[in-house]
This record gives sequence, C-alpha cells and structure tokens, in this order.
Amino acid sequence: MATSSNQKLKLLYLLKILLEQTDENHVLSMQELLDALAEYGI
Repeated sequence: MATSSNQKLKLLYLLKILLEQTDENHVLSMQELLDALAEYGI
C-alpha cells in the first residue's frame, strides 16, 4: 500500500505520461520518466 499521497499519485502520473508520450515506436528511458515525474513534483 502506498505510504503517502505522492506515492498514490505517482502511478496515475506514470499512466498519464506513458499514454501521452509513448507508443510502440516511441519509448522513454527511465531518466526521461523520472524527469517527467519531477515536473509533477513526484
């Protein structure tokens, strides 16, 4: 279980980022994912 509200939001933001910025031909690296999450304050 998530320990804070940010942890709960992290999954939702990850889903949003992956749906909007990736597909079969366009992937994101782990660093790009972390940078995108940082924009949301996660």
